[in-house]
Amino acid sequence: MKLYKNRIILIVVILTAYIVSAAYFYASFGAGGSSAAFSSYNGNFDGGSLFYDTLYEMGYPVARYHSALTARCDAGAVQVIIEPGFYIADAEGPLEWVVGGGRLVWLDDMRRSFPRAGFRLEDIHGEFTVYRYGAGTIVTGPGGDLSNEALYTDAAAGYIMEHILSGWKTDIIYFNEYYHGYSAEPNLFKELPLYLQLLIIQLALIVFLYVWRLGKRFGKPVMYREETEREENEYILALAGIFEKNGKGRAVTDIYTRQFLNNCGARFDLQTDVNGRFDIRGLIIRWREENYPYADELADIFTTAETEYDAGTKRGGRRLTERVQSLKKLNGLVERGRVRPQESERI
Repeated sequence: MKLYKNRIILIVVILTAYIVSAAYFYASFGAGGSSAAFSSYNGNFDGGSLFYDTLYEMGYPVARYHSALTARCDAGAVQVIIEPGFYIADAEGPLEWVVGGGRLVWLDDMRRSFPRAGFRLEDIHGEFTVYRYGAGTIVTGPGGDLSNEALYTDAAAGYIMEHILSGWKTDIIYFNEYYHGYSAEPNLFKELPLYLQLLIIQLALIVFLYVWRLGKRFGKPVMYREETEREENEYILALAGIFEKNGKGRAVTDIYTRQFLNNCGARFDLQTDVNGRFDIRGLIIRWREENYPYADELADIFTTAETEYDAGTKRGGRRLTERVQSLKKLNGLVERGRVRPQESERI
């Protein structure tokens, strides 16, 4: 009989958790089902997660936004809206935001593209057009070129959009999911009548107290031991310390440095001298000419004295870790390649 009661309690807890989580999901994101097309939540062939995730991995400050774009929104942010289902000329709220200084990427079907009064042509990048509107900027073009399926086939559109975004200095780039049906408002719970809200809260409290009162510990109690928080990237510092004790303190950074310089040599067609050394000053100049980011970070890596990277000291170990992480990030940029301004004009 006791086992039967425990099973009933367990079933009630599971069903309650399922109903609450389902209700929360519905209230936060609408009805269930597959994600909307061109949404950054959608990882299928018709989704837009690949472009969002790529920007995130490249270090861009991307985030998702779940409210309608109006004149009251932060004009310092960049908003990206892909295939919302209607053309920018009909979007009064977003246009009011742009007039106040906002920067908007609005990608829609090009067959419906037509200039609106007040749009001033600023630049053209392939099939993407940059307009000035009031104090702000609008980029229009075909959103279908940024779907997951299209980018897997041809990433040219992604390179162009990344090049445009890289020229906009901003603290945040929002992918607006409101226009794909992921609205933070209205909240289902808040829309219920007051007496229903109170009833739900009371029922939830009763269930919690019931489970807490009748629930018992399963198995033998286990002593809780607080785990000592380990330092971030500790393994790199430990490995560097081992190399340092064996007279090979530069082994860690030498591996990443050599890989990075070899990739830069192939990418920028750099030549080495008779001793096999690269012209670091020439590399930094080419890096800036190609409009690659983090040029100051690159210069800092190769101009800082080697004594600053002594793994035997706490500060030197931290500097060594930062140098390794910087080399990995810069090397990733070179391996992926970036659209040069002159190339984007010809796409």
